[in-house]
Order: sequence, then C-alpha cells, then structure tokens
Amino acid sequence: MRFGREAENEADRLGVGYMYRAGVDPAGMVSFFEKLLDARARRPSAMEQFFSSHPLTEERIQNVKNQIQGLAPNPLTQTDPGFSTFRKAVAAATSGS
Repeated sequence: MRFGREAENEADRLGVGYMYRAGVDPAGMVSFFEKLLDARARRPSAMEQFFSSHPLTEERIQNVKNQIQGLAPNPLTQTDPGFSTFRKAVAAATSGS
C-alpha cells in the first residue's frame, strides 16, 4: 500500500500502452478489473480493505476503456486462424476437457 491512487492510475495508463505495443489486447485489463469487482461483491470487507488506497475499480475500468478507445487498431492484436486454433487448444487443455 506504499503507492497512492495517482501512482495506480499511472500504472494502468502505462500498462495499457505496454500491452498495446506488445500486441496484447489491453481489453484484458478490463476483464481483470471486472473480476476484482466480482470478488469484491463476494467478500466486500476483505476486498475493500485491500484496495482502500487504490482507485475505485469502476473508475479504473472506465479509465482503461477510455484509453483503449483512443488507440488506433493494432494489427499485432488481430487474431489469425493459427492463433485462434492455439487458444482453443490451450482452453481445452486447461479446462479438463
């Protein structure tokens, strides 16, 4: 909890940029924050205490979505058929099916 809300906001902004430039879809950050919201709904006291010095998760989701909207389409994040096949294979392998 050494870092304040502004540092966390900066980390989110930088994270979106790094993911975009690496060819990773930064929308994954939105999914991550949505999972935090779900966890907070299940165990509010523990989650609220942990994130008391962090920006509100809803705010982080909106900030990341806004930043993503301002990005040009990145051809590196386009899914080609080989990558789609790979992702399906990994999902099947990790789901126990």
